Formats: sequence, C-alpha cells, structure tokens
Amino acid sequence: MRRSWDRIAMSSFAVAALLANAGCAAEEPSPPRASSAESSVQPAEPAQPEAAPRNVILLIGDGMGPQQLALLLDWADAAGASPTHFERLTDVGHLGLVRTGAKGSALTDSAASATAIACGVEVPNGVISVDENGRALRTCMEDADASGRMTGLVTTTRLTHATPASFAAHVQKRNQEKEIAQQMLSTPFVDVMLGGGAAFIDVANAPEGYRAVTTAAELAALDAAGGPVLGVFSKSHIPYAIDRDQPTEPSTVPTLAAMTQKAIDVLATGPDGFFLMVEGGRIDHGGHLNDVAAVLGEMREFDAAIGVAEAFRREHPDTLVIVTADHETGGLAISFSGRPLLPQHFLAMTEQESSIEAIAQRTPKEAREAVDPKIYGVGRAPFYPAYSWWETSRALETSATYSVSFGTQSHTTTPVAIVAAGPRSEQFEGLMHNEKIGLLLREWMGPEEAR
Repeated sequence: MRRSWDRIAMSSFAVAALLANAGCAAEEPSPPRASSAESSVQPAEPAQPEAAPRNVILLIGDGMGPQQLALLLDWADAAGASPTHFERLTDVGHLGLVRTGAKGSALTDSAASATAIACGVEVPNGVISVDENGRALRTCMEDADASGRMTGLVTTTRLTHATPASFAAHVQKRNQEKEIAQQMLSTPFVDVMLGGGAAFIDVANAPEGYRAVTTAAELAALDAAGGPVLGVFSKSHIPYAIDRDQPTEPSTVPTLAAMTQKAIDVLATGPDGFFLMVEGGRIDHGGHLNDVAAVLGEMREFDAAIGVAEAFRREHPDTLVIVTADHETGGLAISFSGRPLLPQHFLAMTEQESSIEAIAQRTPKEAREAVDPKIYGVGRAPFYPAYSWWETSRALETSATYSVSFGTQSHTTTPVAIVAAGPRSEQFEGLMHNEKIGLLLREWMGPEEAR
C-alpha cells in the first residue's frame, strides 16, 4: 500500500501544479501554439491497457473480518512467524475494503455473498447463483470454462456448501445440497474439486474421466497431468485444523495448503490458463461457535494457502491472486480484560487440545442441557439462540482466558478486506460492494472477443 499512497501524493502534487500554471497563464498569456505542420513533436501513442489475467486464484476466507486478520498477525508476532503470507501479499499488491450486504439486507449470508462474488449480481440471502425468478446466473467459473480455461474448487467445508456451490451450481435454496451435488457431477465443467461432503458426493459415482481420491496420501500421489480430480476427504466438513494438529496418529485429511498446491499443479497443465477458488470455510464456523482457538487454527491454515498461491504468482506474472472474505462472523474482539494482553495469550491458543465442537461431540447430551443463559448478559443474550448455549458458553469462557470476546453467534455487517496482486489488481483499491468483484471476474474470465 505504500505505493498506493505515493500515487495519491503525486496526483495531489500534479493537480496543485496545474492550478498554479493556470494562475500564471491568466497574468501572462502564452504565445500562439505552433500548428501541427510546424511542430516536430508527434502525439503520444495512447497507453495500451494491461492484459487481463490469464490465471486467477481467488481465496475466500469465510467469516474473515478485520479482527480475524488481526488475530493472525498478532499470533505471528508472538510466535516469531512474521511476516505472514497475507502481509507479504499486501506489500506487493493493492488493498481495498468490501461491503458485504445482500439484496434487501445489510446483513449477508455466504450464499448471497458468494453469488455476488461469482456472478456480479446482488441476490437475497440463501440463494445460490439464480435470479429472483429462479433463472441461472452465469458465474465467472462458467465464463472461464467457456474461454478454454481449466477450473477448480478447493474448500475446507462440504463441496456442496454455500460458497463453493455458488461458483458451480444454481438453486433457489442453499440447503438443496443433493441437487447441488447432482449439478456438479452430472454436468461437470470443474476440473478439480477438493473438500469435504461425502454425505452428498459419492466418489464412487465420480463423473467419467475423473480420478477419485479420499485421503491425503492418495492426493499427494496423483500425477498433475493425469486429468480431472475429485477428492472428498470427510463425510461433512473437513475437521478443524486444531483437531488435526494433535500428536496422535497422522491425519488422513490433507491441509488446505496441500489441496491448493495440488489443484494449481493440475490446473497449470492446461494450455489456456485457469480459474481456481480456494475457501478457508471453517474460519466462519469457529466464529459462529465463538471458539477463538479454532478460528486461529483456520486462519493459519488459510494463510498457508495464500503462500502457495503467491509462490505460483511470483513465477507466473500473468496470474492474479485475490484474497478476500464473504463477511465477518462472530463480532470477534481482542480486548482489554483487566489484565495486560501478552504474547503468551496468542501462543496459548495454539496449545488448546481440541475445538469446542469436538468437546461437545464427546459430551453426553444430558450434560449439555443445563446451562444458565445469564452467562451472556442482558445485551448479548438475544444474539445466542438456546440450542447453542452449552457450546458457545464454554467457548466464550475459554476464549476469555485469552483476552478474547465475541459479540454474536452470527454474521455482522463489518466491511472486509480485499488484497490483490497481479494483472489488473489495482481495480480492487478503495471501497466497493461485493458484486464489483464478480463483475470484474466475469469480464476477465470470459472469452476474449466478449471483453
């Protein structure tokens, strides 16, 4: 961003100089200008616009607001791991701010926001890439396929969940996951699909020509040039990173960075470029639960995936990398709690043995029924439905030991960051609505003759 401020300063200087020259001209008129025949100065050639990106890697941190980013950065400082990959990307890229509302609502869900990012169209909450009449809205991923590019989806949620679904399916309600799965598998144009969701996607019924994998080892062993890939690594969402980091037997589930790397390797074999969407989907889930240790684990996982994407961009300057979020979740606040906020608090988060979700799964139902709602206080109680009291009360208590609190169990209207590096990345500077991202992606990913 230093380069952005330099440009603003230079622009201001140029305007001031023009005004000063105009004032001088009023006092002392300039001599008549020579005719074009007399002048030896040829008109300058019009500047040629920068070519549209050949490849686009779009990384969406679901639920990743400014405070989730601050959490990552503060942990990195405490752990001696700065700068993060996100910070490195801001050093070479352009930074903006995105408003995340849906049609008819200042508050969005993932379906409406992802549809805006995929299609460039504002839709009501719950809708997956269709208009108000139920007609399919064309997505930037479909445009990429039409222009000969290869395409991919990578996520830590179910592949049929709202964000990945919005790039590859069209339904009126986000919970129509069986229909979403059928659309993804019956009319496949996505060359790589990696994530969770075996409850809806049976790899045994993978489309013809796809190579199906279900473990990290199988994914690692794949030859990049061997053709399309379908990888489903868990029945529902991929387990939280915090639950996979424990020193027990090695996890059979690949990391987000490993899935991102394999997706890029496969997609880069295509002759005409590619479009890849990578979602850090469980940042959102940790925010819903108010479990800051789970959020930090997912942020670290997402940051590692950013590093994979940026490493590819550095070697391929015709690649655009975009990092943003669909909305903020939880109203996360790292705050003064009557004691100093120390580096140890951030380091302790990584020592939490498991997510609150995993603890709840191990706790008998009877033991999860007796909860005093007074723990939320008068002002906070309306934002916590009764079904969530046991888990979120424990998560709030645990998070408070790290000097972290939350304001809600749901999404907020907080604007989110966007940072981009590569061709046309300057288009993402400033304040924008989320559908602008989709409009630009659709323009750049479509056939060249349509631009």
